[in-house]
Formats: sequence, structure tokens, C-alpha cells
Amino acid sequence: MGTACSIVFPRPLHPLTGFRSPPITYTVGNHGDVLVLDMGEPVYILDLAKTLIRLSGKSEDEIEIAFTGLRPGEKLYEELFYSKEEQLPTANRKVKRTQSILMSWPMLCEHLNDLYSLMANGSEMSIRKKVKEIIPDYHYESEIHAAAEQHVRALAALVSSPNDAELSVGATAGS
Repeated sequence: MGTACSIVFPRPLHPLTGFRSPPITYTVGNHGDVLVLDMGEPVYILDLAKTLIRLSGKSEDEIEIAFTGLRPGEKLYEELFYSKEEQLPTANRKVKRTQSILMSWPMLCEHLNDLYSLMANGSEMSIRKKVKEIIPDYHYESEIHAAAEQHVRALAALVSSPNDAELSVGATAGS
């Protein structure tokens, strides 16, 4: 089995000989692993906007923050692992890994042929059902979008009248 990821750091030239020493190599995981980097704590978009306003030399009274809702494809949060994937440690605490369950090539070809047929003869929902069969954690985007819109509206209500609104989930970036 090969490695999942190798990072090679070249060494500088030796001052006396003019030659390079062998590079430093850092290897994480095994072939087929999916690596996930720990990017730190989530950042609230509202806090980021306020900080950028302040750093630009303006006050929050001078710049309006508008809550526009999510655009297609945007998410309030990011799932780092599928529900059935196990998070495995690595030698570096900031790098997690998982081994995905790989479908056999003949089975994948069969599913793709089914999808190809559905593109010509099936409905949108039958195609989505087939994709869900292939990828169990697949969710139709409009279902997610509708739920996320509710959270964005709650956040906007909280900001406009903090005493009257109740917020269940805040929007974050980098999570």
C-alpha cells in the first residue's frame, strides 16, 4: 500500500559544499485515506464583517450589514466526514483521516449505466433517488437550502431586534 500524502521540504544548499542534503519528507496516512486538516475554530461571519469594518477605519454605524440569505450551493456548515465514516488519528493531531468504503469498479459502472438510462427516460426524482442509492449521504440541495434559510432569517431577526428574536444556529465560515 502506498501513502496517502507526502510533503517534501527541500533543504537549502550547504554553505561549504554547495550541495543539498536529502529533503525532509513527512508522510501521513495510507493509500486510499481521505485526509482532513483541522482549520481551527469556526469564525462567525457577522464578527468577521464587524472586524473588517473596524479595520477599514469605519464604524458599524457607517456601513450597513445586509443579510441576503444563502445563494445556491452555499452552506451554513460543512460536514467533514460522512455519517458512516470513522475518524482515525494520525501522528499529527491537526490532521484526521478516514478510509472511505470504495465501490467495486463493476458495481460503479452498473450504477453509472443506470443513471445514464434515467437521464434519457427518468424523472428528476428518479435520478435523485438513484444518486442517493449510490451515495447514501446525498441530500437534495433545496431541502438543505430551505432549512438554512430559516437559520439566516433567525440571525437577521436577532441582529435587527436582539430582544425579540431567538437564534438556534449561527452562520459560520471555515467550519
